[in-house]
Amino acid sequence: MHSTSGIHVDKKTFFRNNKSTDGLDMVKIEANRFAAELLMPRNYIDEYMYHFVDFIDSDTDTIDELARRCDVSKTAMSIRLQTIKNNTASI
Repeated sequence: MHSTSGIHVDKKTFFRNNKSTDGLDMVKIEANRFAAELLMPRNYIDEYMYHFVDFIDSDTDTIDELARRCDVSKTAMSIRLQTIKNNTASI
């Protein structure tokens, strides 16, 4: 993501540290956002959720079904839905 050349070769190993554990490492944050959009595309989730008036964080059936469809964990889907909900609320 941060390479300016056409070819990328990993030369550095990133280890978990206090900054990444606390959620303050911008490279890690960007990588997580990229992965979330790749695995759980916003337009796919919006299309699925269109049939619901409002999705509630505790609606485990919806979370389970979306997690299954995207082949991700329920925790990952729950976080993704919460992030989408928070971003939509601020618009």
